[in-house]
Amino acid sequence: MDRVDRARRMRFYAARARMRRRDLANVLGVSEQTINAWISGRRFPPVETLSRFCAIVGTDLAGFYGPLPRTYRQKKTPELAKAG
Repeated sequence: MDRVDRARRMRFYAARARMRRRDLANVLGVSEQTINAWISGRRFPPVETLSRFCAIVGTDLAGFYGPLPRTYRQKKTPELAKAG
């Protein structure tokens, strides 16, 4: 799993839980800029923090790294759109 996919998963689970970035930052004890870096894919949280994130948004580490629910719609990149 690359950093872009991890960032998409963080956005997906945060949106599904209806958690704003500011709220996530407050609950996790980090800055909103840190949340923005995670969700944009520039950085990734330590496993302990990711585990807390998962608990807050209603999943666990296995769920985060496993197959996404059917409601997840991954956008095709231009390269994939041409190939498929």
